[in-house]
Amino acid sequence: MATTATVDDWLRTTEIKKFLKVGNTRVYQLINSGAFPVSRPSGGLIYALRSDVEKFLRNGYPKSEVSTN
Repeated sequence: MATTATVDDWLRTTEIKKFLKVGNTRVYQLINSGAFPVSRPSGGLIYALRSDVEKFLRNGYPKSEVSTN
């Protein structure tokens, strides 16, 4: 049975920044690199599920995306 995300499950970029303790530039770098999925429902504000950001925090980038240079 699938569960539906509630308003409290979604983080905006300002909340992601505080959660990860990083700056604006780093948040957008993470988003643009696909570190975690995001939603842009109106084409403006960006939202990410808290669980996806927590998963990234625990696991980091997927092995296939880590540079070995």
